[in-house]
Amino acid sequence: FREEQSEEASHGDKVHLALELDDSAGLVADELATWEMCRDQRFDLLDEWNGDDFAYEVHKERRLGMTALGIVKDVDGSQLKFVFSGKADYVAVTPTKAIIVDYKTLHGEHDHAAKNDQLRSLAVLVSRRFKVDQVRVAIVQPWKGKPTVADFGAADLVAAGEWLMDALKREKESTPDQANPGDWCKYCKARVKCEAFNS
Repeated sequence: FREEQSEEASHGDKVHLALELDDSAGLVADELATWEMCRDQRFDLLDEWNGDDFAYEVHKERRLGMTALGIVKDVDGSQLKFVFSGKADYVAVTPTKAIIVDYKTLHGEHDHAAKNDQLRSLAVLVSRRFKVDQVRVAIVQPWKGKPTVADFGAADLVAAGEWLMDALKREKESTPDQANPGDWCKYCKARVKCEAFNS
């Protein structure tokens, strides 16, 4: 189903692309302001996370997929069957730890990083893909103030992995009568024909 993109969504997409490319060409004034604030907050997060040590790899908009056995690989070019995937806006990785940065470029409300299920899932994917046992997650939301941050140690990552596998199991075993419509339905393109959403 074709969706008309709002002006806000277009703004967000343009800023995200500029952050991915690290190039602000073509942004108008309010987009440029958002881009600059996001970059500044990310630099501050990196400084706090890794100090003056710049020995880390950076991955932007890289989709990672997890198999039914919990193995995580890059999705692009893979022939594996994935049961779950996720893509972080920005990931920096050292041999022992990683930081995940998620940009929220609009003015809406967002969960704190510690309560954000998307980031919890990404922490699992990143830790397994890059074999690290410490993952920091951060939501950069410049129009709301400072970033929110949460740290996952080894035990936290194990617990998050169990939570994710349980959620996937429940989803796999779910039936149509268990549909749970809510605000999240706005992201689902099938909502036009969904009985639960339209009831």
